[in-house]
Amino acid sequence: MTDLLRKLNAKLRGYYNYYGVIGNFESLSDFFWHAMKILFKWLSRRSQRKSYNWKGFNELLKFFGIERPRITEKRKQIQFSLFDAWQSA
Repeated sequence: MTDLLRKLNAKLRGYYNYYGVIGNFESLSDFFWHAMKILFKWLSRRSQRKSYNWKGFNELLKFFGIERPRITEKRKQIQFSLFDAWQSA
C-alpha cells in the first residue's frame, strides 16, 4: 500500500504542476475528490469487511502526506507607475 500511495502522490503532483494554472482550482479540487473516492472504494474492496471509514481514510491520507490541490502558476507582477505613463503621453 505504501508503494501505491507514493505513486498516487507522484501522479497528483504531476497533474497539479501541469493543470495548476490560476483560475483552475475548482477543477483541481474536483479531480482530487474523484481520485480519493476511487481510492477509498478500491481500498474498501480489499477484504469482505469494510476496511476503512471516511475518518480512518482521512487519517491515512494525512499520514502518507497525500498532495492536496494547489495552484502552481506564479502570479505575474505588472509594474505600472504613473511616472512611466506620464512620460509616454
